[in-house]
Amino acid sequence: MKTLLKNGTIYDGSGTKTFSGDVLVENEQIIEIGANITSKAERIIDCTGLCIAPGFIDAHTHNDFFIERDDSERFFAPFVKQGITTQTTGNCGFSPFCNW
Repeated sequence: MKTLLKNGTIYDGSGTKTFSGDVLVENEQIIEIGANITSKAERIIDCTGLCIAPGFIDAHTHNDFFIERDDSERFFAPFVKQGITTQTTGNCGFSPFCNW
């Protein structure tokens, strides 16, 4: 399935200046970034006034305490909805997975 994000402010993660444009995603992979993409897509999302960015890293979380719970997805869903795609855990020197 193709999804076209139109007219957003694009932060490409490289540190370069933002720019207005479109992002075409197919099967969860970015296949095109540019101005005024005209490819057909099953889903088109108007991103006017919104930012388009790669996933964010949460460099300090304690979510390792929830991973083995049967309902763990409900603890991680809010992070995914905020665009967080990577979490670092155990960096305080303790974790449920420490081998003491």
